[in-house]
Amino acid sequence: MRIGANIKSPVWRTIVLALCSLLAIWIGYLLWHPGLDLRDGSHDRRRNGIWIGHGWLGGDEWFIRNGKTNQIARFREPSRILDLADELRRHHISDVFPHLCPAEPEGRIPSVDAEQVERFLDAFEGFHVIPWIGGPNGSSARLHSAQWRTAFATNVQSLIAAHPRLAGVQINIEPLTSGDTNFLQLLYELRTKLPKGKLLAVAAYPPPTRWHPYEDVHWDEKYFGEVAGRSDQLAVMMYGVGERVPETYQGLRGDWTQ
Repeated sequence: MRIGANIKSPVWRTIVLALCSLLAIWIGYLLWHPGLDLRDGSHDRRRNGIWIGHGWLGGDEWFIRNGKTNQIARFREPSRILDLADELRRHHISDVFPHLCPAEPEGRIPSVDAEQVERFLDAFEGFHVIPWIGGPNGSSARLHSAQWRTAFATNVQSLIAAHPRLAGVQINIEPLTSGDTNFLQLLYELRTKLPKGKLLAVAAYPPPTRWHPYEDVHWDEKYFGEVAGRSDQLAVMMYGVGERVPETYQGLRGDWTQ
C-alpha cells in the first residue's frame, strides 16, 4: 500500500482551480481603472506644447548636410507655415519647440535662417516659440567643460538677441544622470545670459516608480526639484518606458504626475 496515494487531488480539480484563478485575474484587470477616461474635452487646459522638426528654423547648411535641399520649400513656404500655425491653434497648442540640436562640440548651436525665423514668428504670433537645443551628453553636449558651457550660453544669448520675439529656450541633453551638478551649473549660466522675461525650459526626466524603477534613466525627486528651482518650465519625458499594457502605462503616468 502506498501511503498518501489516496489524498492526491484529481487532475480536473487542478485544472478548474487554475481556470478560476485566470478568470479572477482577467476580471480584476477589466475592473482596474488607474486613470480617468475623459472624452468630453475637460482634460484639455488649452495650454499644450509640441516639439517640431529642425527644418522650420534651420539654416541652409542643415538641409545640404542632410540631403534635404528638396524640402526647403516645404518648410519656408509662407502658406505652409500659416497652415501649421492654424493646425496647432485648433489643438490648443500654446508652446512650440522647434528643433535646433545638436550643439557643436565647441558649444555653438546650429545656425538658423534669419529670414525664416522672423517669417515663422510672424505666423506664430500669440504662441510661445521656444527653440529646443542641446544634444547627446558627452559628445556634442560637454557639460563637464566650463569652456563648452560658456560658449553654449553665449550662443543662446546671441540667438535671443537676434530674434527677441523668441520666448526662450528649452534644454534637452540625453542621457543625463540624476545629480549631475554640471547641468545645474549650465542652467545657472544660461539664466545669467537670458534677458529678463525669457523662459528657461528643460526636457526633464521623471523619477523612478514601482512601474519603472530604472535609476539610469530617471532623476530622483531631490534632483528633479533642484532642476525645477533653476528653470521656468519642465517638459517631462514620460514616454519610451517599454509598457505594453494600457492600464499599467496609465498607472505609471499617474504616479509620475503626482
